[in-house]
Amino acid sequence: MQGYDIFSKFLPQITKWLTNQVQFAFRMTNNKFGDKTQLDTSDFRNAIVYYLKEIHGLRDETFKYKKINDLFSKEQKVYIKKVMCSPGEVLMTDYAGFSDNLDDSEKCHVCILAMETKK
Repeated sequence: MQGYDIFSKFLPQITKWLTNQVQFAFRMTNNKFGDKTQLDTSDFRNAIVYYLKEIHGLRDETFKYKKINDLFSKEQKVYIKKVMCSPGEVLMTDYAGFSDNLDDSEKCHVCILAMETKK
């Protein structure tokens, strides 16, 4: 949060714009997971965000990090990390293998969450 505090002090308009953009990306959900509809997918989305923050040494003591291992396989965590840390190396086979249950729009949402978290 230190970066956010500095940004908001000197560039409040940009901070507001960036915050809105990140919040919008997080809310971009159709409340489905594969063929299951009308679901609350916030745990899934939160796990992505907190996992990526944790990779960069940012931990939130209020988040239960066990959820990450409950929701994602090792291969999925590797993919999510690759999307954030080295997106130029992501191959179509990585994308296709991320999940058999998710459709393309959901896989793209994972990528959007990773890029917004990186900000």
